[in-house]
Amino acid sequence: MVDVNHTNQENFDMEQYYRILENNQIGPDPNTKRSDVVLELVNSESFESKQRLLDMMDDDDSRNYERYSNYGSHSIDYCFKKGWIKYLTKEDIEFDQACFNECILHTFSPYVENHIGLTREGAGLYNNIELQIDQVCGRNPYGDIVQYTSFENSHKLQGLYADVVKMSLDKTVNSLRYQYQKSGRNIDVSYIDPYEAGHWYPRRYIKLDKSYRADIFYKIW
Repeated sequence: MVDVNHTNQENFDMEQYYRILENNQIGPDPNTKRSDVVLELVNSESFESKQRLLDMMDDDDSRNYERYSNYGSHSIDYCFKKGWIKYLTKEDIEFDQACFNECILHTFSPYVENHIGLTREGAGLYNNIELQIDQVCGRNPYGDIVQYTSFENSHKLQGLYADVVKMSLDKTVNSLRYQYQKSGRNIDVSYIDPYEAGHWYPRRYIKLDKSYRADIFYKIW
């Protein structure tokens, strides 16, 4: 995923972030303070086991593995208890696949039956937290999400705002040209500027009725 960050960092600090979490039933108990990380990871994909999810949570700081493992394990259990995550059923997978079938581009990977995934309540909670952060940061909702998917000799980008998609489009085109020219290969790039593309799922179970898409086409020789 390509992110174009519109965050005003001067208007946001960790104390504000923790208050947002507490307002959404996460914290201040230190044993569950990594529940936001659980939701963030499970928003993108499903995990075959609690241990695999825990491993992903601990990858970011191996020096504190034991301490983070304790927090992570309690946080995962807390998310199960609150009904925010669950072991996915066949019905969950069918609903998830229906969402996939509606759109070409996605910001998440397909769910797998019997793996750990977000419930619709958990997805709604995660989305609310992110929207509250957007508001505090003074940025547009979903403003930094641009989905980027590669196909054969082409790329597709999709987001909620035309100007954000345009920024990602220009960045990607310039990156492609630089990448292949630096390696001594020739590349011919063409593209279609952002156009209205209908509904889109920026996050799990969160459907927006309007979005913008841009297309990039290229040939290499």
